[in-house]
Amino acid sequence: MVTYQYQPLERTDDGDEIRVLRLHPCLPGAPLTGSLIPHLLPFEQPESGNPRPSDNTNSYEAVSYHWGSDSTLPFNLLLTSSPTTLPTSSTPHIPLTPSQHDLLRQFALPHRPRTLWIDGLCIQQSNPAEKEQQIKLMRRIYHSAARVLVYLGPAAD
Repeated sequence: MVTYQYQPLERTDDGDEIRVLRLHPCLPGAPLTGSLIPHLLPFEQPESGNPRPSDNTNSYEAVSYHWGSDSTLPFNLLLTSSPTTLPTSSTPHIPLTPSQHDLLRQFALPHRPRTLWIDGLCIQQSNPAEKEQQIKLMRRIYHSAARVLVYLGPAAD
């Protein structure tokens, strides 16, 4: 498998670009698949500090989660263009920590896609300049989300 190559994000007159994950429908035990897509984050209105209304119909849910102490990357998110595209050996992937894998399994829906913003996946973690720029946007990212999901880890037995 090929590790996914992040595309640069842009800033326009209308706002800043972020990435969101379109998590494809997933049944238990099936591989996790999705697409990273650009999303325009509108600038804040100076007088209110609130984001401007956006024409962007691709709303998303922002995820706040416990990163966990296990930084190994034993799992993968396969990046495919659609839920019906079958992964191959050349399908790009993003390595996942156990915590990221668990939360994607928890939030994946069986019959429809779900659009999520997850900092550890939507921000290119190996690019310090992008991380710095995107961290500055986090207030707007969470504020502009349709809702915020919190994941604290797997349920205790």
